[in-house]
Amino acid sequence: PDGARFRQDIKLQDMPPKILLSSMSYRHPSFEHSNGGIKAMEEVFALVDKYQFSGNVFATSEAYGTYLTTDIITSELTRNILMALGVVFICTLVLIANFATSAIVLLTVTLTIVNVAGYANFWGLNVDTLFAIFMTISIGLCVDDTAHIAHAFMVATGSRDDRMKQTLTSMGPAVLNGGFSTFLAFVLLSMSQSIIFLTFIKVFCLVVVFGLFHGLVFLPLLLSLFGPPSM
Repeated sequence: PDGARFRQDIKLQDMPPKILLSSMSYRHPSFEHSNGGIKAMEEVFALVDKYQFSGNVFATSEAYGTYLTTDIITSELTRNILMALGVVFICTLVLIANFATSAIVLLTVTLTIVNVAGYANFWGLNVDTLFAIFMTISIGLCVDDTAHIAHAFMVATGSRDDRMKQTLTSMGPAVLNGGFSTFLAFVLLSMSQSIIFLTFIKVFCLVVVFGLFHGLVFLPLLLSLFGPPSM
């Protein structure tokens, strides 16, 4: 009778009596963020591996599926973004043909991605498969807002300030119209009830806002202060 409460934790073979499967419960403290849960899960896995049991022993929990998914997606998202930024730098270097300008474009795109990811957290988005896909895709839109400005600056003539005035006059309206038309293309998705479309519009709304800010405000300021000579 004293051990009756553990009856559900042991599966016995009838004849001859033999323990086929056993389990024991454990409990984590509550975590405010998934990072704490992932760390605790990894510590439990390490503890099980530390003691070399004779049988097949493993730790499992309903929350571990989410933690493992988040951990894997986070590492792969980081890798994919870094690879995409590397490709952005190579392409801009080939097309603009100036190392300093390409480095400034890369910095601008990186800051845009950082801003989008940071404000997505405040908007209630978590690191999941949808977020990882849309963040990777959004890098292509971020490049449009900066590469055109940087290229127009490099082909303009005069002082830095004069070249930037020419750039914002000739290319600025086109970049602004491009960002606004992109926003109009998906704004109707805001009325959707699907988590896929809601995640899409949140990420790309942030991409348009921060992309235009960095492309029309931050990048022109950097180029007017530190921009290289025209080609």
